[in-house]
Amino acid sequence: FLQKCRADSSYAKVDRDLNEAKLRGADMNDPAVQSLMEKKFAAEKSCDDRYAAQARGKQCLAGEDKRRQALEKALKADKQYQSLLKKAEPSVPLMGSEQL
Repeated sequence: FLQKCRADSSYAKVDRDLNEAKLRGADMNDPAVQSLMEKKFAAEKSCDDRYAAQARGKQCLAGEDKRRQALEKALKADKQYQSLLKKAEPSVPLMGSEQL
């Protein structure tokens, strides 16, 4: 499904133009390149939404949600991971922009 969606001529043209810009070394902050990236993102989002609306897409999303929940549960139970999280937390509050 996604391969067919991405084979659409308008998506393929945007993707090709974006790849060419990257190969030419175009600045990714250039408005023209940003516009291409926005068009590509919108087309991919549309493909994803159409896929998610189908029975197979819903099944896939349910599986991903189940996997995410199992991962969260496992990480909460992992003492070594929780210890690393605590070490990574800043002990001193960072200065806000109003204090700069």
